[in-house]
Amino acid sequence: MEEVRKFHGVFITEKECLALEKIEQDTHNNLRVSQEEPYDVLLDGYHVVKLDLRYNSLKSVPLEVVNFLYLKVLKISDNRIVTVPDIIGKLVHLEELYLYLNEISMLPDCFDNLTHVNIFDASSNKILKLPSSFGLLLNLKTLNLSSNNIEDFPKELCNMPNLVELKLYHNQINRFETEIIDLGKLKILDLNSNNFDIFPRELAKIINLIKLDLSQNVIQSIGVEISRLSNLTELDLSDNKLNEIPEYLMKLTNLTRLRLRRNKIIQIPESILQLKNLEILDLDENQITEVPDSLGSMKNLKELYLDFNKLATLPESIFKISSLEKLEVACAGIDFDFTLINNLTNLKSINISKEMRRKFETQIIKMSRYNLEIQSIDC
Repeated sequence: MEEVRKFHGVFITEKECLALEKIEQDTHNNLRVSQEEPYDVLLDGYHVVKLDLRYNSLKSVPLEVVNFLYLKVLKISDNRIVTVPDIIGKLVHLEELYLYLNEISMLPDCFDNLTHVNIFDASSNKILKLPSSFGLLLNLKTLNLSSNNIEDFPKELCNMPNLVELKLYHNQINRFETEIIDLGKLKILDLNSNNFDIFPRELAKIINLIKLDLSQNVIQSIGVEISRLSNLTELDLSDNKLNEIPEYLMKLTNLTRLRLRRNKIIQIPESILQLKNLEILDLDENQITEVPDSLGSMKNLKELYLDFNKLATLPESIFKISSLEKLEVACAGIDFDFTLINNLTNLKSINISKEMRRKFETQIIKMSRYNLEIQSIDC
């Protein structure tokens, strides 16, 4: 049996105790140790299984971590770390690794033996590329590489059969390095704030996606490939350069949330009715001039956003959507019979222009709907 020593009132193997003492000395901190969460050091028997070194202004990863052979969780986020040493690769029991909010530009090529890692977060660093061994993290389920300097969708991520959630927002990605081989379990993909100018056809292979965020890119067109993502329930294409709602989107009949705000869309197609499960439709800040009657047949719609468009009126069918809870129609020059709002018995909030509020001030005061929040916006 390994020799043990007392460290802050608990027994730990001597080797790990000496390592913790050195880390305390270097960080000028007293580490809290326990066999229960939440503490800096979590034990299983006499071994350290979790080490939390966040918020210590560390400039490097303490080399002493190599002594924690049973370590499962390592948190060294929110420091000033520039490089990560190869010794991380010796922590073969590691399951969760948190490196976010540092100054790392390159990860070590040492992931070959880290087969148990299922959560990896290196967001908010300066990473340009991934090492080739990163692709061997085949049990990875959650990966966050957002807010880095990645320019191409990394080929190392194209064959991760157990990956469920991937965040790559706030990078500079405009293409895929290679074809996707296996991302069969990926459900959530966040690529917002990158540099895609067309819908990436490679995404069509990720057929089990349920949530896709491509907002804040420069996408001008969407091809037929998107229709293969039939399991999508949430799609965000806001802040792009689309001038129409592509007909291919109407094949995505499982969508419950569709966000297209801040594009250049002129028209809502009658075929929008095919999205029968839609609960949220966000078309704020486009150039839409007319709302089709068919929109009124969307019986599951709860939130409709049409602020800052070029609408002159609304069809009466909109006021027959009994499920509607939030309606935003603050547009310059819009005019409709405000008393029709009384038909929307579940409505909780509505945006209208200040001009319209002035016009219907008397009716608004007389309305018996005291639970309705009415916001007037200067258009």
